[in-house]
Amino acid sequence: MPDLIKDFFSWSKKERIGVIALSAILLALFFLNFFFDRWFTPELENWNADSLAFYSSILDSLEKDVTKEHSFSQQKIEPSALIENKKIKYYFFDPNIIGKQEWINFGFSEKQAQSILNFKKSIKGFKTKDDVGRCFVIDSVKMNKLSPFIKIDTILYFTKFVENSKVIISELAIGEKKNEVESTIYVELNKADSIQLLSIKGIGPYYSNKIIDYRNRLGGYYKKEQLLEIWNFDSIRYQMVSDHIIIESDQIVKLNINQAEASELISHPYIRWGLANAIVKYRIQHGNYNSLEDVKNVIPMTDSIFKKLSPYLMVH
Repeated sequence: MPDLIKDFFSWSKKERIGVIALSAILLALFFLNFFFDRWFTPELENWNADSLAFYSSILDSLEKDVTKEHSFSQQKIEPSALIENKKIKYYFFDPNIIGKQEWINFGFSEKQAQSILNFKKSIKGFKTKDDVGRCFVIDSVKMNKLSPFIKIDTILYFTKFVENSKVIISELAIGEKKNEVESTIYVELNKADSIQLLSIKGIGPYYSNKIIDYRNRLGGYYKKEQLLEIWNFDSIRYQMVSDHIIIESDQIVKLNINQAEASELISHPYIRWGLANAIVKYRIQHGNYNSLEDVKNVIPMTDSIFKKLSPYLMVH
C-alpha cells in the first residue's frame, strides 16, 4: 500500500518538465497582459477641426434641449395659467349681466365660467366688486386685472311670494322687472320629511337623512345655521339651501331640567356627561330650578353653552 501511494504522488521526468513549461507560459502571459498597454499605446484618431466644432455644437444643442425639457417638467402648470398666457382683451362690464362666453373671453375655462354663474345665483347677484372676488375660481391676481373694468349698474333684488306652500322668487332690476322667474319648494325644517328635503337643490339623499337624524337628536332646529353643525355640511351648500327653508321654533322638543335624569340629558348633542351630571346634582342639593337662569349657577355651564342650549331647556 505505501508503494502504491508513492507511485501515485511521484512524477516522471517528462511530467516534471511539462509542469515547469506550463507554469512558465502562464507566467509569461500574465506579464504580457500587464505591460501590453504600456508598450503599445494606441494612436489617437486625428479629427478635423471643423468636424470637432460641428459635433460639439450638436452636443451643446442636445444638452440645452434636455435641460429645457427637464425644467418644464418640474413646473406645475395650472390650466388657468395656460389660459392666462393667451392675449386677453379687457373691457368694462357688469358681472350681473354678462354670460358664460364673456367670462370665457376674460380667460376662464368653460367650467370656471359656469362656477362663477352658479356663485352669482347663490348670493343673489354681485352687489360689490368684493362679491366678485369671493368666487373661489377668481384668485387675487385675476381679480386685480378684472377690478378696474367692473361696473355694477344692476342691483338685484329678490322678492318672495308664498303661494300654495311654494315660494316664487322674482328677480328685479333698478326700475324694471325681468322676465326670469324661478319657483322652488318652501320647506319648514322641523316638519319636512326626506322627500320634501330632496326637493331643495343642494340636498341629496345623504344630507336629507343627516338633517333629519340631527333634528331628532337636537329636538328640532331653532336657527338655520345649525345645519353647519352637520358633518361636512359646508358654507357653500348652506348658501344654496338657506333661502329655501324656514324654521318654526315652536316645534322644538324641550328637556325639563327639573325632571330629567343625567342619562336623558346626555342624549342631547350639546350636553356632555360632566354637565348632565352637574345639572342633576345641583337640583338635588338646591331643589328645583325656578328659572332657566338658575342653570347658569352650575359650574360647567358657560355663557356660550347656555346660549346654544337654552332653547332646548324648560323648568315647568
